[in-house]
Amino acid sequence: MRFVKPLWIKHGGGDPIYSVDIQPADGCRIATGALDTTIRLWSLAHLKEPASLEGGQPKLLCTLAQHQGSVNVVRWSPDGLTLASGSDDRSVILWRQQQHGAAQVAPAFGSDEANHEVWRCAKLLRRHEGDVLDVAWSADGLRLATCSIDNTICIWVVATGEAEAVLRGHNGPVKGVVWDPVGRFLASQGDDKKVLIWATDTWKLKSSIKEPFSKIGIMSSLFLRLAWSVDGSTVVMTHCVNSGLPVATCVDREGFSKAQHFVGHTKPITAARANPMLFHPATPDGDAASGVASFVAIGGQDSTVSIWGTHDSRPLAVLRNVFDTGVLDLAWSADGCDLIACSKDGDVAYIGFTAKELGTAVEPEEKNKLWLDTYGAPMSHGRAAVAENIEQLIIERDIHKSPQKVAVSDDPVAEVGSVGTGAVAGVAGGAAAAISAAPPTTVAALAARFAGDPTHWSPTKAQQLETRKNGKRRITPQLVTSGHSSHQPAPAFQSPSRRLEPVLAVSRQPPPSSPKRRLPQTAERSGKRRNVQPESQSSSTPPASAAHTAAVSHNPHILSGLRPPKTNTLSVQVARDVGDSVVVQATNADPLKPQLHSVSLVKDGMVAWSHSFTEKVVAVAASNDVIAIAGAHGGVHVLSCAGDRLLPPLVAGGLIALLRVKGAAVTIITSFGKLFSWDISSQTAVHSGIDIGPVAADPRNADVLDVDINADGRVTLLVAPRRRAARHLAPARAYTYHSGLGCWIELGDADSDVYKLSDFHNGVDPATLKAPTGALAKIQAPLRAGIPGAQLARAAALRKLDVQVQVTATQSYIQGQLAAAAALQSADEYRYWLRCYVQVLARHSREADLRSVFNAMLEGNRFCGPPRGAVAAAGAAVTATEVDVTLLKELLVAVGEKNRELQRFVAEYTEVLAALSSA
Repeated sequence: MRFVKPLWIKHGGGDPIYSVDIQPADGCRIATGALDTTIRLWSLAHLKEPASLEGGQPKLLCTLAQHQGSVNVVRWSPDGLTLASGSDDRSVILWRQQQHGAAQVAPAFGSDEANHEVWRCAKLLRRHEGDVLDVAWSADGLRLATCSIDNTICIWVVATGEAEAVLRGHNGPVKGVVWDPVGRFLASQGDDKKVLIWATDTWKLKSSIKEPFSKIGIMSSLFLRLAWSVDGSTVVMTHCVNSGLPVATCVDREGFSKAQHFVGHTKPITAARANPMLFHPATPDGDAASGVASFVAIGGQDSTVSIWGTHDSRPLAVLRNVFDTGVLDLAWSADGCDLIACSKDGDVAYIGFTAKELGTAVEPEEKNKLWLDTYGAPMSHGRAAVAENIEQLIIERDIHKSPQKVAVSDDPVAEVGSVGTGAVAGVAGGAAAAISAAPPTTVAALAARFAGDPTHWSPTKAQQLETRKNGKRRITPQLVTSGHSSHQPAPAFQSPSRRLEPVLAVSRQPPPSSPKRRLPQTAERSGKRRNVQPESQSSSTPPASAAHTAAVSHNPHILSGLRPPKTNTLSVQVARDVGDSVVVQATNADPLKPQLHSVSLVKDGMVAWSHSFTEKVVAVAASNDVIAIAGAHGGVHVLSCAGDRLLPPLVAGGLIALLRVKGAAVTIITSFGKLFSWDISSQTAVHSGIDIGPVAADPRNADVLDVDINADGRVTLLVAPRRRAARHLAPARAYTYHSGLGCWIELGDADSDVYKLSDFHNGVDPATLKAPTGALAKIQAPLRAGIPGAQLARAAALRKLDVQVQVTATQSYIQGQLAAAAALQSADEYRYWLRCYVQVLARHSREADLRSVFNAMLEGNRFCGPPRGAVAAAGAAVTATEVDVTLLKELLVAVGEKNRELQRFVAEYTEVLAALSSA
């Protein structure tokens, strides 16, 4: 054993050190908290192996000075990445090391010692109304328990920084708290002379322990730091009395009643700390024993530290007069070989153990097996499902030792009564079964069913009851094969076609038995002939279910083609300069008269030119550059404004379901659900055969109202919902085709409850920022019209019932807008929605989400930073890093404006940005 009192570990001029802890992960740091309101991080290597260190390595790594009162407790998280501190200022701070910026920063206020590491406040937890005296991490590091002189214990969810529960059961200050390593209980000790055990699944009181404190007059300790053994078997309570002598009392986990005592101290025990490792204790000759032992260190007001093991009734070591005053806290290293104690006199003591004294550490595999044997479950962090009594273990042991039994199932093949020779071998989990007495066909069918192959499995037609010689009965199923494959979809009727005929409608085919069946058609209508599309199903084949229509149907026409107008005429205005009146007019001939179909251009009431066609005209679209005519047979005719035919008829396959012209670009959607776009000036294809079937197959969508292709070739579809009537036909969803992903992406949904419940419904802008008019805004503008008032009223009612719903919906909506702006490469809109997102997070004090955004941007994560190509799109002649820093500074200003509680957050990242700018 090695004992050292390092004089270089000090706070101020020798202020009392109230707490100490050793970092568990890499074990390179010691944290101390003291009366001077600071936390100091020290190098453990200078205590363990000072001779092996190279010159110049600092002993003091960092001083943290953000508390406004004395620091009563410091505790590292199980992963060693976060340090929790509790203070007289009624707050708990979670510290994390800063990975960005300069390696060395200015010293803390009032100190002339440089900081070699940067640790920042990651979360500030405020709920207690008095001094925070102790904190404890759960085994999984997901929760934190804190106790205070306000008589309460708070349970915090570390990820959100919110209080999960407030436990009220003590009648005095709570001075110690510890988690059960198994995760089922939490123990707390207070000045009211009792230890309370809380169940972590319900946070209800499990047990109250008062006997060890019944003969105590006044609890005179600043802290009552109790411990829970690493194997979860015992709780070690401080400041207890037995036969008039101060002791530390241990109670067993089962019932929390059987007590044992650690004796020998002359004054009250103030602190206990369990060694985090299990050991095979060393024998007198130096070998490791076969048993397993755990150790606990105890410190008292008599300045004595004692170490006890479960394998021996005598202490492993007793160190007397270690300090001038009492021991206030104890800490073990992660390997269990180093122990540090601190005192009110401002000193720290280090005790190093060897394998000859403690024994050989138990390997993780063996430790896991011990937990499995003890608790009926392997080691797991958090709220483990373990056996809490011997009766449960006996039941499970008997199950494991009993012979395998046949599980009764709903399967047609099953044994009735006891199992005969070689009948059934059950496999745990029901994954497989083997039946030797069954016919081979039955075994094959059963195996195929378990393997997920439906082709060899057929329904049972009949069952035969067989009685064997030994009196046992067996049900043997008689299998019959069906005339068709069993994995084909069951017959189902399809919904009839809609009467609404917008610009583009999804085809809804009626059942084949309907006498009034009418498929979409755009052929010529005469009294003697009709040209109808082929039927999707033959009369001898049952129709597929509606969910599989696109995959099973023999009819590739998934959209309705355009039909000739009932008036036989249609016209479209050509965009011209002010004062001109240019109209393209199409006239379909009367089929009873010997006439041709024609298209004419009328300028100021005079026919400038005219063209004749053999097929009826179903649509006309025009711009200042070209005129496109869609024929009833599926051809697209392209003319110039002067009346010249620019190309032969374009045939893309199928009927024309939609026709649009923009500049020199002609865009069509066919009844096959294919989108084509051509640049007529260069006679090239911008898009060739993009499939809109996924959009048309969406059950929410009924009608594709419009299609647009911008100068960059991006395709946008506006789709109407199924529920709206024809008179309120307004788009509800917008889609664009992402060429990189090779699929459609949804850019907006006016029917979304997330949008209606957010702060942005009906165009309300909570961020008070003027939204830029970019690609996303132009696409989404038509979606805001026509939302039924009843749905908006329902959303308003929901917002009143639960404000948190509105906050969550607003965050989700903004995140969707960010993703859409990034997909469209709209830099200005991305920055706008990023500012909105940061302001909403700041308004509701979502510090964890803010840190996620800022850290991701600092690390160059483009998801939270400007999208790719944003610099070029914005036209800024600066580097991407400079853009990130500039944007981050703007966002920090937005955070500071919205919430003063985040001023430490703003100060931290302002310093980080200053370091990046000067680098």
